Amino acid sequence: MCETLMPASGAERAAARIRTVNVFTAGDSRDLSVWSNIPWLLCRTLEKRGCRVNRIAYPRDEGWLRWGLLAADWIWRRLRRDEKGRLYAKLYYALVDRTVRRASMKYPADLDITPFNCGNAYSPQPTVLLGDWTQEYLYRTRLGRQPAGYQKYYAARQDEVIERSDCVVSLFARCAADMRGRYRNPHIYHLGRNVVNDVCDSALDLEEALRAKSESQRILFVGKRHYAAAARQLLRVVARLRKRRPALELDIVGLSSEELGISSCEGVVFHGYLNKSIPSQRVTYYRLLKGAKAFVNTTPLWGGYSSTIEAMYYGCPVVIAPYADFTEEFGAEIPFGAYCADTDDDRLCELLDGLFDDAARYDRMCREAHRAVRDYTWDNYVDALLRLAEGLPKRRRVPEDAPEP
Repeated sequence: MCETLMPASGAERAAARIRTVNVFTAGDSRDLSVWSNIPWLLCRTLEKRGCRVNRIAYPRDEGWLRWGLLAADWIWRRLRRDEKGRLYAKLYYALVDRTVRRASMKYPADLDITPFNCGNAYSPQPTVLLGDWTQEYLYRTRLGRQPAGYQKYYAARQDEVIERSDCVVSLFARCAADMRGRYRNPHIYHLGRNVVNDVCDSALDLEEALRAKSESQRILFVGKRHYAAAARQLLRVVARLRKRRPALELDIVGLSSEELGISSCEGVVFHGYLNKSIPSQRVTYYRLLKGAKAFVNTTPLWGGYSSTIEAMYYGCPVVIAPYADFTEEFGAEIPFGAYCADTDDDRLCELLDGLFDDAARYDRMCREAHRAVRDYTWDNYVDALLRLAEGLPKRRRVPEDAPEP
């Protein structure tokens, strides 16, 4: 069993004690595109709670840095016959640890928040690891294989950081439960809910959104390249439905027509990747959410959880695959949509067609979708996080086994 903590009164008291927070991220937390908007929203909400936030970026292993690490690892293996990826990971985390150590000396704080693979062994204040899932969990449950090369050493590093951390918080209940069975660290938590990463410039007017949806003829798909099979299924189904509903249109976000291997498709708009950090693209994304008749992504195992619950927050009924993280959280049957396999075109066609037949039923589905996640706000999440962090003891000293940068 994973320990679950619910938001409760007392967050203001926690925030009063925790006046300064160091937030470490791979990349700039001021950039909305970093880790699904989470660092940006976390920092903004901490500031709303009266905390002073030091945003500390450590390098991301991409671009020229990645090429340099790969080259160094390749040369080292030729000279010393070492395992692939060992030096890559060692050099990268030396850079990370150097950043963390210097920041700890420069920015004294009451609390550190870092990703699972970072941690902070260099300061006396407690550290909360905040993440979605571990490398090991990702490879085992989603990819069905063991990590290889430098990813193997990334996973080993993450295991070490999690074991010695003061507190570990996973966004997902299943992952938190799995971690509690895998690690000896007893301080692994789930905060009772996930969180909607809403960065719209205006507050949601649910009634206005529902009026738009009641007249809408647009289906929305959001997904990257590994969701392409579900996008192709939806393209087939929409083509069938357009024969009797010619006004029906499909918006595909995250994929281009070239990535799906088609030249053009009547009634389909390919938006490609919409970067929320770019104002015009952010406006487009939320216009699509507010105006969509339904959100559809039938990818099995993992169908874009974050985009799904954000669509629900905006009152979209959802048609998705019944993957475990979702069904355990919202139920085997959902009043705000339906489950459908990515191989069952007939069922998907029937489900989408049914959205237009009963206006009262459709309105209930929209309201149930919003109701299911209306408390998944960053205000509630940070309140719970601060309440948990308030109870963490301050370290008496920096651990002797803290790694050297």
